[in-house]
Formats: sequence, C-alpha cells, structure tokens
Amino acid sequence: MASPAAAVATPADVGLKYTSLNWLGLNGGVDLTYKIADKTAEVYLCVGAEDNRVLITGTTPAGRRDDVLDAIDEFGKWGENIKTWMVAEKSGAVVARTPVVNHLAHVKPFYGELTISDIANDGMTYPGNGIGRWLSPRINERYYFIYGSKLENSNPMRGFDCTTFPMALFGMQRLPRPGYGKQLCDALGATTCGLEQIKRADLEQKFKDDSIPIGIYVLFSEGHVLLYNSDINTLYEFTYGGFKQTPAAERPMKATHNLWWMRKLTETYRSCFQSSSGAGRSEGCTFR
Repeated sequence: MASPAAAVATPADVGLKYTSLNWLGLNGGVDLTYKIADKTAEVYLCVGAEDNRVLITGTTPAGRRDDVLDAIDEFGKWGENIKTWMVAEKSGAVVARTPVVNHLAHVKPFYGELTISDIANDGMTYPGNGIGRWLSPRINERYYFIYGSKLENSNPMRGFDCTTFPMALFGMQRLPRPGYGKQLCDALGATTCGLEQIKRADLEQKFKDDSIPIGIYVLFSEGHVLLYNSDINTLYEFTYGGFKQTPAAERPMKATHNLWWMRKLTETYRSCFQSSSGAGRSEGCTFR
C-alpha cells in the first residue's frame, strides 16, 4: 500500500474539509464529518494508505459501514490510532486531499467459526472485570466485538466473560435482565433435567463417575456459567486468564451458597461443540 501523501491545500472551487470518523452503532454505521463544495467531485476516505480507500460519495452512514470496517481490517492496525484522510477526485485525478485525522480503530474481529475450538484457538483474553464483550452478527465474513451498540477499541477488553462466551458462541447479542444463568438457559431453550440445586460434593462426584446422561449442557451457579459436554465429560468456560477447557472430573466446583444448576441444550447446538478445523470442518451452529 502507498504511504499517505503530504496534505495539500484544498482548492477553493473544491472545498473539501474532513474532521472526524465516528461510530454510530451496529445499525447506525459510520458517520463522517466532512464537507465538499464541488458536488461533481468524488470523495474517498483513505485508511492508513492512499490505495486503501472507500468511496463515500452517494453513501449513507449505514450503507458505508461494511466497507469502512473492511478498510480498517485491511490496514490491520487494530485497537490503535490509525491515520485517515479524504481525497476528492475529478475525471480520475486527485484534486484535493485533507490533513490526516487520527481514529482509534476497533479491536481485531473474530475471523473463525462459532465453535468452541475456533474460539479456544483465537487467543482472546478475559478482561477480568465481569463485563465481557459480545460478538456482532457476521459482517464481512467475520464477527466484531461490541459492548452495547459500540465497537470495542481497547485490546485488553477483546474477550468474553462467563456469560457472554456462550452468548457469542450461540449468536446472541442480548439477554433478558438480570442476565444470569437462568435467563441464558431460558433464551436458549435449555430444559431442566433433574440436576437442580446440586451441591458441590454431589456434582463433583457425578463428574468423577461420568454419570450425567449423554448430551450438551449449560451449568450455572449464582456467580458463574460454564458449558458441559457429557459425551467427553469436559467443561468449557471463560474466566480469569481467558478460555479454559477442563476434564470435568478435575475441576473443583466451588460456588456461591454451594449450589449449581444444570440445563440440557437441544442437539441444535451440537455443531458449536465440534471441531471446525481440518477434515469434517463445521460451519458453526446450524441454527444461525
């Protein structure tokens, strides 16, 4: 990619001015604060390099969203201040170029499939404050980290907490209040299976005996949420330090008030638990 050219004076008859790039939310798109006096000129946004650009003329904030996100991803400087500027063209020739405006880019999107294995292999970390990020719906063949309606732009916050991990895996962006394990299970259609209010010692014994019926489950206490695959007696979770995959028989099951609940997921979610690399590649959860 070409390096950004030095800013040049804008001819008075073109009148190009550019001051900011702002994210308006997932549905709102990308707002660009700019003016162009000559409406016959084509205006482009350049991201990091002159040849990495997006046509802005004739677009709306929502309509240009995917192209601007893609240009930032092509530049590949995530969670950093990047240089942006605008150029105006007439008859294929640049007639104006604005000074550079710095923009704090979003964090690196998730390029994998919605499977436990792809999330585990991504290397994302847990921010350690109980407020994990979600994943957007698929845009540009990737998923963007969001918090509320905003794109995440702080690299240390690129990750999930215990609840947003299954939400991301199963393609959920919202959860009914108060947003705990029960609401997650209700939203996923997970059903009771005779494993309610289990005490730590009893649950640990079931894991050691590998006696829970074959299936995939959500396991939750008052303070934590995990996923469980009884087929291989394995637990999956996001906690301090990031993603954890643990043989269930080896994990101490300490919990607030010493109580756990387990709900069974339908087989609709089975593909999310399978490997998505190599032979037999899965394309993530089939319900999406």
